[in-house]
Amino acid sequence: MDLEARIIAASEECDLIRASGGPDDALLADAPTLDPYEFEQISAFRIFRGIVRGHPQLHDGDQISTTLVIAVDPHLRWARTLTGWYRLRHPK
Repeated sequence: MDLEARIIAASEECDLIRASGGPDDALLADAPTLDPYEFEQISAFRIFRGIVRGHPQLHDGDQISTTLVIAVDPHLRWARTLTGWYRLRHPK
């Protein structure tokens, strides 16, 4: 899937989930956690940087930068990036 198709698919998924009140506990149960984290604007893009735990491909405690942020919970409990969901804990 090319980048444009991935962005569209992630955005459509977020629209459906927002319409139902946000992601449910089951969806977020397996999502990695960023704690602490910070939000960063890079040109026209938004990302999160933080310490990850529970990621299927990264080590707990790794400092990471996420892929493009597609959606963020207004209460900063979760974020949807181009590649998946993250649970947000404590901002830096």
